[in-house]
Amino acid sequence: GIWVRTAGTMALKIEISHNIIVGSDIAGDFDYHSGIEVTGTDKIKAYIWNNIIYDFSSSLGEDNFAILVYGGPPGAYIYNNTIYNCNWGIHSYDSFSLLKNNIVHSTGDDYLGSIDADSDSNLGEDAAFAGAPDAVAIPPLVGQGRAVCQRSESPPAPQKGAPPTAPGL
Repeated sequence: GIWVRTAGTMALKIEISHNIIVGSDIAGDFDYHSGIEVTGTDKIKAYIWNNIIYDFSSSLGEDNFAILVYGGPPGAYIYNNTIYNCNWGIHSYDSFSLLKNNIVHSTGDDYLGSIDADSDSNLGEDAAFAGAPDAVAIPPLVGQGRAVCQRSESPPAPQKGAPPTAPGL
């Protein structure tokens, strides 16, 4: 995965985008690993968008995150990411992150932690996930090998998209 950590007191702006990140699938698995992890966000303003992250899961432990933002304000702006088959989806720990237009499926919890009240248009498998305003539950997906598609009997996707705009972009 991608791990960004601050060193010193310098304030940084980082951008992580357009990646396909696949978790470990080797025998034994890992107790802890993440697709994208940004720690020390009291010094970093992170923009995380347009990533596909999957297979960060393990039978050995639950600390396998698709996206983990940790360390205090100013948090992160996380949008247009697709997450599948991870122990945890998007976790904002000790920092208020703004989430828009994310799809999280087949995770233990889709969205958790300190999520900004202005977050919206996030899709997830959980019928009601706390802290993700304007969230819409999506029906289970069926896979054919590694290909994943929406069931033919599923209702059409709601027109809930929001433009990826935020201060500083």
